Amino acid sequence: MPGRLLPLLTDQPQSGETLGARLGVNRVTVNTLARRLEGEGVPVLTTRAGYALAPGTPAPGLVAVTGTFGRALRYRGTLGSTQDEARAWADDLRDPAP
Repeated sequence: MPGRLLPLLTDQPQSGETLGARLGVNRVTVNTLARRLEGEGVPVLTTRAGYALAPGTPAPGLVAVTGTFGRALRYRGTLGSTQDEARAWADDLRDPAP
């Protein structure tokens, strides 16, 4: 479910209430999702103004994808090997890559 929050984040802060309304959850859940994204390496900034991506972070909502190739997107802040990550995602029984 943290993946549902990521496409909504931009470099501009948005309140937990606003994000929660878009996701159909409360602001406490938004905070939990933001913390999970941080745990996955996504640079989420949490301030009094709300939640945002750190400046310079490529926002999934800004990536123009055409055709069918590239529709699956998973953001990882830092990783050792893209091939190992792709293989692990393909083999993930709970959320396999398409």
